[in-house]
Amino acid sequence: MKRTDYYPGIEHEVRTHEESMLEKYKAISEKYTERFKQLGCEVELTLFWYNEKNHEVFRVRPELFVGYKSAVSCEINKNGKMVCVNPEDNSALSASWGVCSITNRIGFFNLFHPKMNVTFYTDTSDAAEDIDQLLALLKEYPEVDNNWQ
Repeated sequence: MKRTDYYPGIEHEVRTHEESMLEKYKAISEKYTERFKQLGCEVELTLFWYNEKNHEVFRVRPELFVGYKSAVSCEINKNGKMVCVNPEDNSALSASWGVCSITNRIGFFNLFHPKMNVTFYTDTSDAAEDIDQLLALLKEYPEVDNNWQ
């Protein structure tokens, strides 16, 4: 994890980091491609963004703002739709990993001159375990209904 002050022009660094992390997660997920194919499914990884303050989700990268968060979404799809293992509570086979966030810096001196922190997340160690769990769930519920969307 790397934390830095927000500065004009950091947008490029944020975009570069997001794309780099997506590629790292794709490399991890590629090790599972064949196992999911054997079960008639595929792994789809995409970037998404959301506003932590109002929980709005964006599929297209918005401008940077306080409350901005980006993440990589890992969805298990079958016939082009996300797989659902429990239609009663819409339990979809998916995981996500944080990539970047922008927050206000907290402190007495920042009351009058607020500053923003940008955090770049770099730890991918949970990804393989998460994908293993998705695979195990898919094997546990092989006859899932993926027409719930």
